[in-house]
Amino acid sequence: MALGEHKKILVIDHSGLNRLQAKLTLEKKGFTVLELDNAADYFHSLWSYTDIGLILLDFIHLSGMSGADFLTRMQQYSCNPWPPVIIVSSDANAQMVASAIGLGAKDCLSKPFEEEDLCRRVERHVGCIKEFCVGKQLWSIDLTSNGCSLGTGVAVIDGNSVAGGTSRFYFTGYCNLRSDPVSARITVNLFAPGQSAFGSAFNSYTVVLHGSQSNDEFVLYGHMEDHPENKLTSVMKKLADL
Repeated sequence: MALGEHKKILVIDHSGLNRLQAKLTLEKKGFTVLELDNAADYFHSLWSYTDIGLILLDFIHLSGMSGADFLTRMQQYSCNPWPPVIIVSSDANAQMVASAIGLGAKDCLSKPFEEEDLCRRVERHVGCIKEFCVGKQLWSIDLTSNGCSLGTGVAVIDGNSVAGGTSRFYFTGYCNLRSDPVSARITVNLFAPGQSAFGSAFNSYTVVLHGSQSNDEFVLYGHMEDHPENKLTSVMKKLADL
């Protein structure tokens, strides 16, 4: 693979100067570089980063969450084939590097970095993603909470994306049908304001789900992301390939 061929790099750093330095260096090698100054925004807009080949992540001085929290969340909500992460820090030490690698980082780079060193490490790790492809499929879905039905509907899974609904609400999000356990993160919206299954305060909410697969059936268990006391169970059965 040629350096930079069809690859995008995401730089997450609170410093605009640091992001610019990495961007200019990598663009000279043919990479497309995207930037974030807030690490939490990555998880809020995952659909925008499905083709990222590698993440350069400031481990210490981040906005939104720490580098350790970022890596931990990637492990907890493994709903994508996650891109490799290279930690970049001006405070690198043996303990920090060991912690980052233990949380799933592939490499560590000290700031300020040499351009050749940055490119060499990026070339070594970029694109090292567990590749898989799930075709477009139609599934039935039955949602319950504390033994009460939230509705029965359908969902379309297209790669890592999922969308569907019932007569009462619709949902969109992403899923990983090849991970173990199976995982998903969806945002649910009522068609019209009113009483949701979790009360009138929740006309829109995000749910995190994990579970197991048995042939063409999934049983997922989860909770509202911001209110984990509100539990949810989803039973999905494959209806057809589209």
